[in-house]
Amino acid sequence: MMSLFVRWFGGSILCFFAFIPAWILYHAIADVIGNPKEIDLTWVMAVIVCSSLLYFLLLLAYRAFTGRGRKQDGGLLPPLALQIFGALFGALAVIAIGFGIYEDKPRMVVGGIVYMCGVSKLSRVLKARKNRHQIGEGEL
Repeated sequence: MMSLFVRWFGGSILCFFAFIPAWILYHAIADVIGNPKEIDLTWVMAVIVCSSLLYFLLLLAYRAFTGRGRKQDGGLLPPLALQIFGALFGALAVIAIGFGIYEDKPRMVVGGIVYMCGVSKLSRVLKARKNRHQIGEGEL
């Protein structure tokens, strides 16, 4: 009973701290909807940092509430989160390659190709984790 209380209390504290980046993110997006000319590098960085921090704190809160850890998920992040990050990272790689070709910047093209190598490695990790998980279920 005490461990359940501690888990829920910890999850509640994490949700409380997740409220701060959520508040900043909400107002940043609301301001831009009202005036799209406010989008600049500072706004983009604020949105990236706040959304990343919000995701991290909510992931920790989820793990605190459910009591599920890395071992149950099979890794640091849940498989769906890794798939979403992989897709976004792959889209960023394609955009970098396309922009590098358009602007005639070979370093950007090479950087995009390196990103694609990271995405392919992530997809292999996800496949291996899925296969390991399916093998584990078959043994039950």
